[in-house]
Amino acid sequence: MTWMKKWTANLCLLFFSLIVSLFMAELMLRFFEYKPAPDFALTYRNYFRPDNEAGFDIQENFPKTRARLEDSYTYEFWSNEIGCFDTPFSGHGSYILLLGESFTHMFAPFQDKWGTILQESLDFRVLKCGVTGYGTKQEYLKAQKIISRVKTPTKLIIIGYYINDFTEDYLFPMTTVVKGFTASLQKIADLKSGTIIKKNIQTVEREVDAYQNTQRKKSSLVSNSLLYKKAKGFIRLLTASLKQKPLSSQKSSPMDWRHLFGFLVLPESEYPWIKTGWDMHFENFRAFKRLAEEQGAHLLVVMIPSQHEVYFPELLRENGIDLAAPGKKLREFFEKEKISCLDLLPLFSHYAKQERNKVLDPGKDLYWRKDGHWSIKGNHLAGLLVARYILEHNLVAIKNKDAKLEEVEEKLKSFK
Repeated sequence: MTWMKKWTANLCLLFFSLIVSLFMAELMLRFFEYKPAPDFALTYRNYFRPDNEAGFDIQENFPKTRARLEDSYTYEFWSNEIGCFDTPFSGHGSYILLLGESFTHMFAPFQDKWGTILQESLDFRVLKCGVTGYGTKQEYLKAQKIISRVKTPTKLIIIGYYINDFTEDYLFPMTTVVKGFTASLQKIADLKSGTIIKKNIQTVEREVDAYQNTQRKKSSLVSNSLLYKKAKGFIRLLTASLKQKPLSSQKSSPMDWRHLFGFLVLPESEYPWIKTGWDMHFENFRAFKRLAEEQGAHLLVVMIPSQHEVYFPELLRENGIDLAAPGKKLREFFEKEKISCLDLLPLFSHYAKQERNKVLDPGKDLYWRKDGHWSIKGNHLAGLLVARYILEHNLVAIKNKDAKLEEVEEKLKSFK
C-alpha cells in the first residue's frame, strides 16, 4: 500500500501545483494584460431615457459616475439640467450649441473633451449637447429642444459629423430605451432593397432580457478568467487555420465593416436604396440650416475622421472600403448649400505620427487603442482646429479675436 500512498500523494501534489500555476498565470495576466473595454450597455444603464420623438435621449441631472475606457484610463460622466454632458447653464448670455454623436458626447474626461477645449480657446460658452448613437435627424430634434428650453437664440450651431450618422438617419428612430438599456428599435429586413422592419416593444423587451441573461452567465468566475479567454481565442485561431487560409491572408468585404461605418461602405451601384438615404440625410442638413437662419446664427459641420482613415488607410484600401467617396459627396453638398464645413481628416493625418504603428498608444496618438474614439490628445487637437476655423471665418463675434487666434496658432505649432 506504500506505493499507493506515494502515488496518491504525488497526484495530489501535481494537482495542487497545477492549480497554483493556473492561479499565478491568471494573476500575471491581470497585472500585465491589456484590459478589454467595458460593456457599454452595462456601464451606461439608466443614463439614457426613452424619447417620443428621437427614440431616446440623455436623462436630466444624472449623477457623476465613473467609467473605464481601456487600460487604466477612466473618466466621469453625468448630465446637467438640460440633458447634456456639461456643466449647468443658467440660460443667460450668448452661447454656441455643439451637437453630435459619440465623438462629441463622451469617451474622454470632460475637461479634455473637444467641446471644452473649444470653449476655453474662444472664451465663449459652448453648450456641449452631443448624444452617443444620434444621427443628424436626432441632433436636429435635440437642437430644437435645447433652444426652446434655454429660451435664448444660439450664435452658432456646430454638428460633429461621423460617417455612421447616415445609418442612424436611414433607420430613424433606430434606438429606444428598455429597462434602462439602449436597444435596437428598427432593422433592415432585406439589405438588397433596404426594406426596414420596426420591432414591436415585446420583441425589444425579449432581446433585452436575453442580453441580461447572457451578462449573468458572463459574470461567472470562469467566463471572467483572462486565462480562459486566452485559451479560447487560441483554440478559435487554431480551428480557423485548419479549416481555411491563415487569418492574416484573409480579406474582408465592405459588408464586414458596417458595424464601424454604417451603410455608406456599401456601393450605391449595388444598393440603389442608398440614394433614398442620401436624400433623407441631406434634407436633415437643410432643416438644420433653416434652424440656424431662424436663430440668426451660422451652421458649421465638423467632419470627424475615423481611426482607420488617419492611421490605417492602407487597411481600408486593401479591403475595398472607400470612405473618400461619401466624404466628397458631403463636401460638395455643403458647398452647394452654402453650409460651412471643416473636414478634419487632412489635418488629423498631418498631426498624426508619421511612423504609424499597428498598435496605437493612447498617450501619444490621437485615438484610443481599441475604443476607436479620440484620445485626450485627439480631443485637444480637434478643439484647437475648430476654434481656429471659427476665428478665421468670423462665425461668432469673439472678443480679442486676433489675440485668441494667435494663441491657438501657437498651441497648434507646438502640438506634439
